[in-house]
Amino acid sequence: MAYGIKYRLEFSDVLGNGKKIEILKDNYSGAVLPLVGTADPVSIKWDGDDDFYSPIIGSTCTLNLFVTNTVQYENFYAFDEQEFQVKIYYKDASNNFELYWAGFIVTDSYKQALAAPPYQISLQAHDGIGLLSTKFMEIRNTDLLKFTSSEPSRSIAKNLIEDAISKTNLDLNVYISLNLKSSVFPGVVEFENGGNGFPKYDDELQIIDCKTFIENTLRGFNARIFQAQGRWYIISNSEYIDNDFYDDQFDGTITTNIRDAETKMLQQNKSESPEFRIYNTSGTYVNSTNEDIFLETKTDLTPLGNDLVVEYLPPARIVKNTENFSAYNLQLNSLISDPTFELPTSAWSITSGRASIGEYPYLISGKQSARTNLSVGSTSTFSQMLSTGTGERDWAANTKIKLDFNYYLNGTLSTSALPFAILYQVSISYEVNTIPQTNYFNVETQGWESAPVTNVETIEDANEFSSFSANIVSFATYRPDASIRVRIGLPYKASGTSFSYFYMDDVTFGFERTLADNLISTRERTVNSNKLESEYVPHKKNYNLIRARDSAISATPTAQDTITQQKMNDYRSHVSRYEGTFYNNNLTPVSPKNKIWVNFSKKFVTTSSSGTSTITLNTNDVNTSTDKIGWYVTGGSITTPVKITSVNASSYTLDTAITYSSGDVFALSEFNAVKLPVSNEYPTHEPVSCMIDSMEYNVKANTVSVVMHVPNQDNDVSSTFKETTKK
Repeated sequence: MAYGIKYRLEFSDVLGNGKKIEILKDNYSGAVLPLVGTADPVSIKWDGDDDFYSPIIGSTCTLNLFVTNTVQYENFYAFDEQEFQVKIYYKDASNNFELYWAGFIVTDSYKQALAAPPYQISLQAHDGIGLLSTKFMEIRNTDLLKFTSSEPSRSIAKNLIEDAISKTNLDLNVYISLNLKSSVFPGVVEFENGGNGFPKYDDELQIIDCKTFIENTLRGFNARIFQAQGRWYIISNSEYIDNDFYDDQFDGTITTNIRDAETKMLQQNKSESPEFRIYNTSGTYVNSTNEDIFLETKTDLTPLGNDLVVEYLPPARIVKNTENFSAYNLQLNSLISDPTFELPTSAWSITSGRASIGEYPYLISGKQSARTNLSVGSTSTFSQMLSTGTGERDWAANTKIKLDFNYYLNGTLSTSALPFAILYQVSISYEVNTIPQTNYFNVETQGWESAPVTNVETIEDANEFSSFSANIVSFATYRPDASIRVRIGLPYKASGTSFSYFYMDDVTFGFERTLADNLISTRERTVNSNKLESEYVPHKKNYNLIRARDSAISATPTAQDTITQQKMNDYRSHVSRYEGTFYNNNLTPVSPKNKIWVNFSKKFVTTSSSGTSTITLNTNDVNTSTDKIGWYVTGGSITTPVKITSVNASSYTLDTAITYSSGDVFALSEFNAVKLPVSNEYPTHEPVSCMIDSMEYNVKANTVSVVMHVPNQDNDVSSTFKETTKK
């Protein structure tokens, strides 16, 4: 698609900061026409789930426009959903427009007043990430439905970005900040390891939709995705942290009192810059960058309307994650690479053009099936049309194998005893004393024979999908380096039977064994009552996710060990979740990539010496021109109100004696934080910055309404971890 700008509106917010709306049309190349906006021309909303571990935060843009006698627009509702693209821009410090948001107009949400001009219309555009449930994963040649011990060559990043996220058609880069490795120093980024093909299928071999794939993959990293600043962001739900702070944990500089160290970093630096790995739309790594995502209440964001409230989510007793491996078990049991005929380069050999593989009207799963319109007139005539094999492998004695064959006969059967039949052969090739041997399985006698055996399966139903199964047993003795091949011949057709095509799909050939479909990972404490649960299909089985603190001690926890620990850490005590409206004091708009530090302190000071029960607080951070008598002092072990009575050159005189050590940090504030604390640990401020879970941005008014929670990745909370399996 090639989009051209058809409509444009430039305006300023209430601070005078430049903003721009553009509506682009597919294949448009004409003049740029004006838009007339209402007093509230555009707002953008990110809808997060109450469960802030939910992986997808989709966004919606609402445009409010006027139709006048001189300005009119297309009938937006009369076109396909991706006919019109919306882009929202803001001006940066260099007076250049930067992309803030992009999406497509959704035609089922068009509203207009039934009146003569001028009248208002409302349009909605979506970022498309939440609409990917109608688009399905691409199947690549690397997505074999057959287990191999080698790492897949196609990376998780490519599977996720190129095969799923890029189907939003927004052509945006992806910025990823997870702080998780798959190995210890120097560490391999798990996102760039090979991604198995099985997560692209469900347990019935149906290709899953892109939205489900994204949700599953990100749950396996405890991550979320959203659009912001003209990019897709994938970030950790629990450890979205400054890169220097990550490095200090990684190299062992910080090993204990992790949250206190994070608090001190915010107090001293007033910044937070995670590292982002940047990937293009094909999932290829481009480079890395650090971005400051830190915002602070009062300084960067002014609370409005006295509507800032906090709720406290109950702490967790149990964290339970269930990984569904039913599709993986299909792959683990499968002995052939392409039972659903989906691979671009088919693993099936077609003999003399007697069959074809493509997108045909009759199929069981996926997008493709195989078919033929040829037949033979005798069951003793085997004319091979399709074949596939297992490749060489070692076969244990009496290995049980099962062939499942789904078919559809589009035609009319005769009344004869054998109106139509599927003809097939199963052979095994091996060597005895370097001499090649081939044997054929007789399904009727359940034995192997030296001469070719054609098995006959009678077809008695037409114009509906039917199936048959055949049980096959390998040799009674061990067979090393042997390969089994399945050959499908042209079907037998009796006189009087007619058909247009014979269709085949989901021809599976694999081990007949029962495996556990679910891996249940549980982390439990002996206190509290809240339970956190999630269920998903991970990108692969048995992988490690190593945090910075793990690398410092050369620990290699499994993904489930890490994810359940992160969640239990967050919910070790009540989780503070804030909701309120803020006025943005900065040029750059707020977005969900930001973190907001709830801080109502006037300043922080660090003691320059120790003091025991003294009213003199010694510090080199005094500013005699701005620091005020009457400010409250909080921090350390202060539990009763303490005020400044005198501001001196390098100390404060207090109205109540306190005890402190050199290097302690105290907060100064205008209100009695002991009486009205923001948090129990730090009365005037939260210990760490909040993650934005939901948000609405009114572009003209320059306001944001947010829902945000305070993460807690202090030292790992003690708990019992166990894994169980379930059929």
